[in-house]
Amino acid sequence: MNNFLECHDVSMNTNDVPLLNKVDFSLVKGELHVLLGENGSGKSTLANVLCGAYPNHVIEGTILLDGKPLYLKSPRDALLSGITTLHQDPFIYDELSVADNLFLNSPIIRPYFRTLKHYKKVAITKKLFQNLGISISPDAKGWSLNLAMRRMIEIIRLGFSTPSVLILDEPLSGLDEQFNTHFYKLITRFKRQGVSILYITHNLEEILPFTDRISVLRDGALVDTITKTQLASKNIDQMIWGEFLSNRYPKIHLSIGKEVLCLENVSCNDVLKNISLSLHKGEILGVTGLVGSGKTLLAKAISGIVPCTGKIYIDRLETKIQSPKQAISLGLAYITDARIESGLFMDQSSLDNAFSLGEYTSRHFLRRTKFERQQFVKYCKLINLPIDEKKIPENLSGGEQQKLMLMRWLMSYAKIFILDEPTQNIDIASKIDIYNVINDLVVKGCSVLMLSSNLEELTGVCDRILVIRGGCITGEISRDEINGFANIHELM
Repeated sequence: MNNFLECHDVSMNTNDVPLLNKVDFSLVKGELHVLLGENGSGKSTLANVLCGAYPNHVIEGTILLDGKPLYLKSPRDALLSGITTLHQDPFIYDELSVADNLFLNSPIIRPYFRTLKHYKKVAITKKLFQNLGISISPDAKGWSLNLAMRRMIEIIRLGFSTPSVLILDEPLSGLDEQFNTHFYKLITRFKRQGVSILYITHNLEEILPFTDRISVLRDGALVDTITKTQLASKNIDQMIWGEFLSNRYPKIHLSIGKEVLCLENVSCNDVLKNISLSLHKGEILGVTGLVGSGKTLLAKAISGIVPCTGKIYIDRLETKIQSPKQAISLGLAYITDARIESGLFMDQSSLDNAFSLGEYTSRHFLRRTKFERQQFVKYCKLINLPIDEKKIPENLSGGEQQKLMLMRWLMSYAKIFILDEPTQNIDIASKIDIYNVINDLVVKGCSVLMLSSNLEELTGVCDRILVIRGGCITGEISRDEINGFANIHELM
């Protein structure tokens, strides 16, 4: 086995805390190497080391690319060396159109595409999107796209590139199966071309058919590297967490109470069309659909972020929700899927983030008092979030960021929780913590509207599931009617 990329005793510390501890890792030409590990295990840190996010002088150990020492000062150095990375959080330019984002002037893009006129970019984009069944306008600005759409643009853009090493960090989060088929074809092509692929995921099953080897990190150290054929004789869960996790979907069955939220013929932005639904006290109502179906727009319409027509009733009283502030005052909590872009104040402390709702929490006019700190510690224990109050979200893992965002609303007066992809890009242990928090909410009489692309998650957690297609609700499935995922897919 000839290694194309090699890491020998790679270590990295931040504030005397080891993020990587003498990691030995390798990639072979044409292989797909899956990297597993719980949140904070070092997966993304290793990816950032290999893509030039950390300059060489802060890293110990040796990295070789095609037998030669690899020295990186910036991500651009990595690109010029043939290393392309899709990070956990998709990045496109907000002020550029979709077509321009697709054909960026980048060293990873084929030279021919860099000189294309805009109208040609639009024409190619339209044809690509039609073939893939994507309903996104080539002229739409980057800022108007949700996370899943941004990821789709990044993946399609990969098809124009010719990397030698490809690093993918949770690339399929929030994407539907139709688009995943395109992604798998792209992976097959890259492997055939001899591209070395490092694939970071919490869901091994999504990429297992294309996998050659699997490595597990725990606490910044390499636990083991195995081949796919050795998988049957290994306990991956034991390798990742050190102990086996059971009861992945800890569902609590409760009697459903009165109607607390009702929508009648709600429409929005020519995307949502006459949406009608009801949510009851103590109920977890799931909403799913393909990318562009309108489920995220539905959450924003209910939360007053975007204007809509139709009628909204809370506790059977008609109301007009014209702003997020008004929604909060009515007891609505919206936990966005974009925790970095709009969910958290990334440069403020965890304590300030937790109490950032101000008058709608127990904070009122208090600022960093003993009471606040006691509340912060109390809720951190409640949701299993072991962080310091001074730590800023930028230095937290994805799971910690999600829990912090959720904690803010747990300390509010909210009774109706709208969760948009609440477990996206976090490990299984953190997911279970969030499922337990959701259960705790409904036990206390709250209601949850849960929007997710993860059908397994919805079928394990929800009492009912609504399917949205083309901005319309195409069906409703109760928990008792769920037959695998087949009857849900028929409606999507």
